[in-house]
Amino acid sequence: MSFINYFRFLKPGGIYVVEDLHCAYWASHGGGIVNAVSSMNFFKMLCDMLNVDHWQSQLAPQSLFASFFPGPQHLNADLFSQIMSVTFYNSMCVIEKRGEHQLNQLGEHIIVGNEALVDRAPLELRSSIQSGSSRQ
Repeated sequence: MSFINYFRFLKPGGIYVVEDLHCAYWASHGGGIVNAVSSMNFFKMLCDMLNVDHWQSQLAPQSLFASFFPGPQHLNADLFSQIMSVTFYNSMCVIEKRGEHQLNQLGEHIIVGNEALVDRAPLELRSSIQSGSSRQ
């Protein structure tokens, strides 16, 4: 809840640090390696939110966190769009807030070279793009 309540107040480009995450594995502190609603599992799900563009057609992003926030409470999806990166260290998680002019998306796909020793599909894709036909 601290993350949900306070991350929005962080300045663009700032970092939010969560420490003592080793406690997330201890049952005495509400955690456990298989506890689906441990704080560690919450922060792991933030990694999935970084890649939401690639899976949101399969699942509503808010439903990913349904076990943490049951009932009529809704999460503000804008909160997750502000995350630039999630980094884990021993017993720590560092969440970087997207800067004002940063985008969290894949860049343009560029295929270079003329040899494909393992798979010719990238060269064929480049040829189809150059000829004007598009293949997904």
